[in-house]
Amino acid sequence: MGREAAGQLGSSLQSNSSLLSLELGGNPEVGDAGLRALAHGFKVGPTSGLRTLGLDSCGLHDSCGPTLASVLRDCPSLRTLRLQHNKLADSAAAAIAGLGSGSGSGLGVGLGLG
Repeated sequence: MGREAAGQLGSSLQSNSSLLSLELGGNPEVGDAGLRALAHGFKVGPTSGLRTLGLDSCGLHDSCGPTLASVLRDCPSLRTLRLQHNKLADSAAAAIAGLGSGSGSGLGVGLGLG
């Protein structure tokens, strides 16, 4: 799944409040651009009931930290975010931790930095 498909998926999230889990792991073509396109769906469709988002091995880099923070902000129902096997480092972790610690949401994030 590449950026374009992720954008289409993001658009469908705008009208789907019944989706509880979205597993995109193992799609390295998603990348940072695909995550940005997907995140747009959360921004304009905040009624999503999504509780689990799996982004393991999706070709994400440290520069997507602000986008990940946006997803966390725009999807308050999210409880599990899996990010293992991506190229995330300190700045992405800091962006996620900054939101997670203040939200009181009970969010669990699996990072696997490096």
